[in-house]
Amino acid sequence: MLRQTAIEERDHRRKSTRRMIVAEQTKITALDNGPYLVKGPMVVDAEGNWFPAEWQTIALWCCGGSTTKPFCDGTHSKVGFRAAERAVREEEG
Repeated sequence: MLRQTAIEERDHRRKSTRRMIVAEQTKITALDNGPYLVKGPMVVDAEGNWFPAEWQTIALWCCGGSTTKPFCDGTHSKVGFRAAERAVREEEG
């Protein structure tokens, strides 16, 4: 039982280290009235499984109209999508 616990702990540390490395290598950019561009080495599915990225950059949909969800298919530009709000930085006080 002790050996199994040690193996599980080791596997958890490896997964945690991999997540940190991938997070450091990943950049997400929100385009004005367009998709979210994600640049990074891995893609994670809804179940948390990791896959090597097939492309250096992927575009995630933002308008709700894409037929290839979660990926952008350009529908936002065809329907005239406009973002309702922008993120605003909090002033340091």
